Amino acid sequence: MSIVRKSKYRHVFGSIPKREFFYEDLKGSTASLDTNMIKINNKFISYIMEGSGGGAIALFPISDVGRRKNPWPAVRGHTRPVTDMDFSPFNPYVLATTSEDCLVRVFNIPENGIADGESLSEAAVTMHAHGRKASELLWNPAASNILASSGADQIIKIWDVEKGSNTINLEGFEDMIQGFAWNAKGNEIAVQSRDKKVRVFDVRANTVTHDLESHKGSKTSRLCYNNSRNWVLSTGFGQGSDRELTIWDLANTSKPLFHQKLDQSSGVIMPFFDEGTQILFLASKGESNIKYYELVGDAPFCHYISTFGEGTPVRGITALPKVYVNTRTCEIMKFYKLTSKQSIEPVSFTVPRRSEMFQDDIYPDTHDTTRPAMTASEWNSGAIKDLPMFKFTAEGNPDFIDPVALASGSAPSPMDSRSPNPAVAAVGRVGASSEDKAKVAELEAELAAKDQEIAALKKELEELKASQ
Repeated sequence: MSIVRKSKYRHVFGSIPKREFFYEDLKGSTASLDTNMIKINNKFISYIMEGSGGGAIALFPISDVGRRKNPWPAVRGHTRPVTDMDFSPFNPYVLATTSEDCLVRVFNIPENGIADGESLSEAAVTMHAHGRKASELLWNPAASNILASSGADQIIKIWDVEKGSNTINLEGFEDMIQGFAWNAKGNEIAVQSRDKKVRVFDVRANTVTHDLESHKGSKTSRLCYNNSRNWVLSTGFGQGSDRELTIWDLANTSKPLFHQKLDQSSGVIMPFFDEGTQILFLASKGESNIKYYELVGDAPFCHYISTFGEGTPVRGITALPKVYVNTRTCEIMKFYKLTSKQSIEPVSFTVPRRSEMFQDDIYPDTHDTTRPAMTASEWNSGAIKDLPMFKFTAEGNPDFIDPVALASGSAPSPMDSRSPNPAVAAVGRVGASSEDKAKVAELEAELAAKDQEIAALKKELEELKASQ
């Protein structure tokens, strides 16, 4: 007798909207890059462009769906092709870029965006990053203005962007760095290298805490964290053309917690993990498929759910920050695919529910990735702080207006889409004015007072429980 596994996410399905909600007539780079090639926040989409005379990134508002006659607005600040970019998680108007010219540059995007056919070329901060071409960069998810970059010189560099200084170098790799990921608290980085190792660093101590045997194949591997379980998830290749998924529990690394061959294909797998649902999405370059799995705490630890295979093959893919999903349609994850047909296709993953009531059971509180837990100076001093949390509501998040949801009438009431939240802007913007810095100090004082209040309440609660 077969037993059906109980899970509220067992019937999650993917869908793409009508073509009128695609972004078309793009000029995406045809270079063979292992990075995502496209990034999104609640205001803008950016992707690496094809172009002469140096590197360029197209950057335009999410509302600009459809075909374009005018040239896309662009960020141009490198003399060689761009290899990666990343929006600041705490300010939608700050974008970091890196390139084969070995530089890392950080741009302040105008509040009204960049006009059609115009370019932004003046960076707020320029850092001479690597001895050989730079390859990937990621902002710290917990501390404002802390950025990590990797390069072909086999070094990961940590930057205090506000100061424009390199504070830490993570070294010791015997071959090229293929990918890396911060944990949610921003104190660890897991690194996948072509020397067939995954190394986990305590970043500020500059020490390797775990040295793990990884995939035997030499093709590109990628990784991400399951933070709530302290797992590292890695996708890569076996000795043949087998693609694999490996999971390590960092509490016991004597052997992998889970290891499975997925299929035989040449496309690099890009993993995305959602902490709230515990669903792992695996998107493949050169394919239209997105496979997804639910992770659980007991063997076999990983359950296959389904495969979404509609649309056009992927050249790059990015995920919308979880705090912006559409709760009115039971959406749990949203991706934007840069395709082989020079378009961007949205892909929405939804839990099928008949009731029109808010389905709070599928939306546990999640890490609010739009608010920092600490400043750069606190992070540099070794602080580890509780992450700010986000509570989903029936109304949805008014900081993001999805064109598809707006057309269907399922979008929240729009806010002014041109101006960021002043608190977030002050914390996140680089090269801030004296007024911004004063606002930062004021907000930090408020946050510190709130932290003390919460700590006192927690202590009082613990004492009451102990006395019962």
